[in-house]
Amino acid sequence: MLETSMDSPKKNMVLSPDKAAATLIRRQEEKLAKLKQRSHEVFGKLASVRESLSTGFKLPAEYFREGSYRLVVGRKRYYDVAKELARNSRTEILRVSSPGGLSRTFLSGLDREYAKAKSRGVTIRIISAANSENRQYALRLSRIARVKYMETIHLRFTIIDRSVCVVNGRFEDTAGYLESPKDQAVVFENPALSDAFHFLFEDMWKSAKSTPLRLSQS
Repeated sequence: MLETSMDSPKKNMVLSPDKAAATLIRRQEEKLAKLKQRSHEVFGKLASVRESLSTGFKLPAEYFREGSYRLVVGRKRYYDVAKELARNSRTEILRVSSPGGLSRTFLSGLDREYAKAKSRGVTIRIISAANSENRQYALRLSRIARVKYMETIHLRFTIIDRSVCVVNGRFEDTAGYLESPKDQAVVFENPALSDAFHFLFEDMWKSAKSTPLRLSQS
């Protein structure tokens, strides 16, 4: 192994095997330390988002150094943004939806954007809770996307191409109702945050069921 000195003039020195091994180990340890620090930052941000969802999105300004964000107010505006993001997707759409969100997917026309995205090769996976009111929509959606179910949904979010994340906050889950000024969501154009939510989605996906019990028995 050669070591280059930054002195002038530069010098190349041949290192002994022991010293060379120690140098390589040190470099790998430095890379590992940086990776650990980065992971702590990502999960710290995820915890911050969860806390903010219960306090009206009062996030500190320094949180957004790595990307831009915007607040979306109103249900119709939210679905307009959702359709735009699906329209521009390239590789993957991951979504955690409320029970009423399944029916509104079709009432808003978002299903058509999903179908177009699928035809472009975009992978679509959705987690939701199913009930007697949204059964038909759940079955229709399964023709477009891979759908899994959980008993209850406490946090709603969407990840587009692992670079854009939409986190839903205040909402009224009234099925079939597209006009609600109280709905709120924040769109984060932040790969690091999207990566954290991607991790959360994958964990939820593992525990979600392919067929909800209440549908299979009805």
